[in-house]
Amino acid sequence: MHTRTLDQRPAPSPALPCTIVTGATSGIGRELAIQLASAGVPVIAIGRNQQLLQVLAAHGNTIATYAADLGETEGLPALVARILSAHPDVGCLINNAGIQNDLRLDDARCHDNT
Repeated sequence: MHTRTLDQRPAPSPALPCTIVTGATSGIGRELAIQLASAGVPVIAIGRNQQLLQVLAAHGNTIATYAADLGETEGLPALVARILSAHPDVGCLINNAGIQNDLRLDDARCHDNT
């Protein structure tokens, strides 16, 4: 009887297809990109800060980075074309980009009373 140790198991194929992560330069988006890449998932990381994208890309060769501000919608068609040209196997989007506003729901100044 032949028994294989954990080190001898074949590498599993990624559970997810090539995945776009927006807002990938900080917070949850950054951690998602790192965790997915660590699991062998090809990641396309999109963020506004080129320097932070370079740091993220250093986490492994499964992370491709694209600098873009998704709030500037006129540039989106060109960005999509670039990504799909280089990565035709994209199959998943984690749309994490956004702006956080610090407001309290119990603050009457935050509500429109009209």
